[in-house]
Amino acid sequence: MVKVEIKPTVQWDCYDVGRHIRKDDKLEIGHLHGMFKEPSFVLEEQMMMNQDDCYSVFFNDEIIGIGGCPVAENGVAVPWFIGTELINDYKVTFHKEAKKLLKEWKSKHSYMANFVWDNSGSKSWLEKLGFNMDDKISFVTATGGKFRAFYMEGDNSE
Repeated sequence: MVKVEIKPTVQWDCYDVGRHIRKDDKLEIGHLHGMFKEPSFVLEEQMMMNQDDCYSVFFNDEIIGIGGCPVAENGVAVPWFIGTELINDYKVTFHKEAKKLLKEWKSKHSYMANFVWDNSGSKSWLEKLGFNMDDKISFVTATGGKFRAFYMEGDNSE
């Protein structure tokens, strides 16, 4: 049985994930923040901006990734997750835990949306979780990265 822990992110977690980041996540960060920006620093910035909604996920005491679902100024919740290569060792557990988190986020929010790099394997995973995917590319970065919106209605109508 896999030991699962989800706890508030600390600075060291950002560096740990940055050193072992999944290739797709590293490329996505590169397209959004610059190919030469260290992923650890991007994660640390996210942690600092979203301290109340930034969590680290551990399976068997190994960090799997960092994510959250902060609410933007327009009231839309923005789900995100950056993972390590260890996710591949825990695919079933990761999917089950993601479904639990998503259920919690849906109960708190009326609408969730974000963008995913179009070449990422995360697109199919997001669809398996129940997110809708825009048919068209939403924007293209200066580095040529194509991004597509994904979204889901929440259960909280407040």
